Amino acid sequence: MRDSESNQIQVIKKLELAFGRHRRRNDGKRYPAKLRTMAIAALDSGVAGRAVAAAAGVTPKSLRNWRAGVGVIPPKELKIVSACEPTNPATSVIAGLARVTLSSGTTIEIPTSALTTTLINALNGGAV
Repeated sequence: MRDSESNQIQVIKKLELAFGRHRRRNDGKRYPAKLRTMAIAALDSGVAGRAVAAAAGVTPKSLRNWRAGVGVIPPKELKIVSACEPTNPATSVIAGLARVTLSSGTTIEIPTSALTTTLINALNGGAV
């Protein structure tokens, strides 16, 4: 069995346990956001939608609705939170690489030569 299959089986088992526990304790009440988010995370990790739906005891349509309502919302703005030189420039293919953390929480590495005033203004929400 491949590692990815093993990981998917573990994810499905966790879903079955969590959703089953909720059903036993709450007799048909709405699933909390934590469980819906858990199911969406399973989808995002590559587990098939039908497998997630079966493990959660819901329909695939419910999963689609949850994803639309609870899913990851793309950031509306990107701002530089911090920028610093990498700790070990020798490991970078390009010397002078800057690690930039965006307000969305995403960290990217780009050459410092690419950090133009126009790019910095755009990242900070200014006009391009």
